[in-house]
Amino acid sequence: MKEHSVVFAGDYAYIRQIETALKSLCYHNSHVKVYIFNQDIPKEWFSALRPKLQQMGGDLVDVKMLGSQFQMNWSNKLPHINHMTFARYFIPDFVEEDKVLYLDSDLVVTADLTPLFEMDLGDNYLAAAASCFGAGIGFNAGVLLIDNKKWRAEAVRQKLVELTDREHQHVSEGDQSILNMLFQDSYIPLDYCYNFQIGFDSGAALHGHEFIFDIPLEPLPAILHYLSPDKPWNTYSVGRLREIWWHYHLMEWSTITEKWRQAGLAYPVAVYQPVMTCVTLTNSWCLEKIDYLVQALPKVHFYIAAYT
Repeated sequence: MKEHSVVFAGDYAYIRQIETALKSLCYHNSHVKVYIFNQDIPKEWFSALRPKLQQMGGDLVDVKMLGSQFQMNWSNKLPHINHMTFARYFIPDFVEEDKVLYLDSDLVVTADLTPLFEMDLGDNYLAAAASCFGAGIGFNAGVLLIDNKKWRAEAVRQKLVELTDREHQHVSEGDQSILNMLFQDSYIPLDYCYNFQIGFDSGAALHGHEFIFDIPLEPLPAILHYLSPDKPWNTYSVGRLREIWWHYHLMEWSTITEKWRQAGLAYPVAVYQPVMTCVTLTNSWCLEKIDYLVQALPKVHFYIAAYT
């Protein structure tokens, strides 16, 4: 079965939400290779969860965005969103697959996403759903099916960074505004079922968009996106389907792996066995060319020691 690639981005303060989204994805989808873009999530978390995805034919990749090139010190006027929202710009630098699904962490998956993964993007850079069911501006960037091959070939990351450098102080929705500026005429509209922005309930009520409450919730949309500050994990929230988020949040990983085992999926856990071990002792945090060595020698285990 073909493996599909998914990217999440966030920091350790958002680990509950990341893991909830991940559990919901894995409950309904096997053979997913998941990249977590982060700067501070401990390796122990990845060590604990990676075998679970491997049992389902997938994998979990820890993408540490460290270094001055990943500071992402751009202004963002949405207080419930932090700088890691800009991490999606760097997908071509870390993800090797030609097509990738980016997902925000404030959502849950409720269905098999194979039809979404297999969507033909044609000559477009991505597919995305309209912001707030058409009541917003452009598309919502919380669910993006990305032509990563096209992004790499056309240096999209550099274009996004340069555009953000120029415009970040003048836009209202951070990276979402930037993505809309660059791709406004080159994306495919997604059906709302793949980014049902249930978190807009409070905004819809406030601004008189009553039509949103007439959109059927049965069958349940494939992706429920709890955007806005009105989150289901808050002590109090007014949006619908709060209980769905809590269902996946409280779900045990054993429930997920057992479901796939009963379906005949029980892959062995990959055990890392290096062909060589190298040790280096350094007096500086700046170990020249270590990134090149690690990428060029993936089967070599490096121990780096320093005086402390």
